[in-house]
Amino acid sequence: MNFEVEIKLDNGLERNLTQVCDKIIFETAKETLDQSKTTIPLRTGALRKSSITAGVKGSNQDYYIGSYTSYASRVWNFPDTTNWTTPGTNNKWYERTWKSKGALIQKSVVERNKL
Repeated sequence: MNFEVEIKLDNGLERNLTQVCDKIIFETAKETLDQSKTTIPLRTGALRKSSITAGVKGSNQDYYIGSYTSYASRVWNFPDTTNWTTPGTNNKWYERTWKSKGALIQKSVVERNKL
């Protein structure tokens, strides 16, 4: 069974919904970054600093976070068995944060941005 639904909104409501969605997406990325800070490997500090300094990038409901060093993707893909120099740090830091805290992050962000 297939069907289509078309909802016509006045321009003001549509613009307001678009702004709220954009804000929720941005804040979700920001909160994920904030929650990930302490798990980003720290050996020299450059990886963590590049992530925090860059913050959330993008616009118009297309946001992203990252670690902007030449070696970030290599560290990201280190095995789970890696002996990290800083306790509590790990590989795939954003992914791990999202898996463990994503539902709470979403709930918190949506709650703060209710219409």
